[in-house]
Amino acid sequence: MSSDSIKSALVIGGGVAGMQASLDLANYGIQTFLVERQEELGGRAYKLSRTYRTHECKSDGCCMDYCRECIFTPKFGELFQNENIEIMLGTEVDDISGEPGNFQITLNTGGETRNLNVNAIIMATGSTTFDADKIKEYGHDRYDDVITFLELEKMIVSQRGEAESFARPSDGKIPETVNFLLCVGSRDSNKGNQHCSIVCCTYAIGQAKDLKTKYPDMEVYIHYMDLRAAYRGFEEFYKEAQEIGVQFIRGRVASVQKDNWDLVVSTENIDSGELMEIKSDLVVLTVGQEPHRGSDKIAESLNLALQSNGFVFGNGTKGIAVAGCALGPRGIRYSVEDAKRAALEIADFLDGGEVVEGN
Repeated sequence: MSSDSIKSALVIGGGVAGMQASLDLANYGIQTFLVERQEELGGRAYKLSRTYRTHECKSDGCCMDYCRECIFTPKFGELFQNENIEIMLGTEVDDISGEPGNFQITLNTGGETRNLNVNAIIMATGSTTFDADKIKEYGHDRYDDVITFLELEKMIVSQRGEAESFARPSDGKIPETVNFLLCVGSRDSNKGNQHCSIVCCTYAIGQAKDLKTKYPDMEVYIHYMDLRAAYRGFEEFYKEAQEIGVQFIRGRVASVQKDNWDLVVSTENIDSGELMEIKSDLVVLTVGQEPHRGSDKIAESLNLALQSNGFVFGNGTKGIAVAGCALGPRGIRYSVEDAKRAALEIADFLDGGEVVEGN
């Protein structure tokens, strides 16, 4: 391959993994096409109000800000200003053919078709969250004050700076009692997915701590089967929540029902053997992660095997790499590290592989 050959790569998915992979590829001098089906970059990470410190961080303030300001998170400006990156929003991959070194790609943007030739591909399709409406006994499809953790995030973000009060959806009042339900759609083969979604425990505890810190008189409960987190510092994080008064109840919640004006959370405390009914003003469902719609089709086009849970098995092969939550649930930091690895693998392949020019 001559030194003046134009090397090119397609990155499928514009979440933090796809963004980071695109930046690294571009900085290696590779012409990069970043495709995102939504109308904006950032994925779910850019919708979160903050990250939670459970490990050492390079900056004292980085984990106390919006996720998009975290030092680990790639930034929009860097991508849009990089001349080696072309960003295509609202775009889906219709077809992939060819082989490493010479892929033919068909893209669809609002009904308009575009064909590309690229030398390598990074699949960074991410994950989506479980549909809470599928578990009817929790009432997300019936009760205004049963929300998901992402809906709680939207409330926190929309009310930040505009009002001192945290208002629940039904009547705008500050809830006196809040119940968090973990593993909604995760670790449940009957009504959800068998796998653990990894980040849910950390995020639920973080949100619970935030509410309890701002409203010390608020009763905050977390219902769990067992707590799981692979990150350093999680045990201290959990104990801090206990120390400020967040109450942990081990046992899967049976139902959330309406009793006159109150929500009632019915559960068993496994440790005490007690059957409990807790009146609640707000119930937060910490929904798990599952593969994005259509990611199986892309994996099949790339001859990538899928795990039983639908996520991609393995990191890819020659000229093809996989990064971030396409491989399974993980947090921002590890998605970014995945992306860096994937970009380096592709750069190494293009340095030594056979490339067919032309776009």
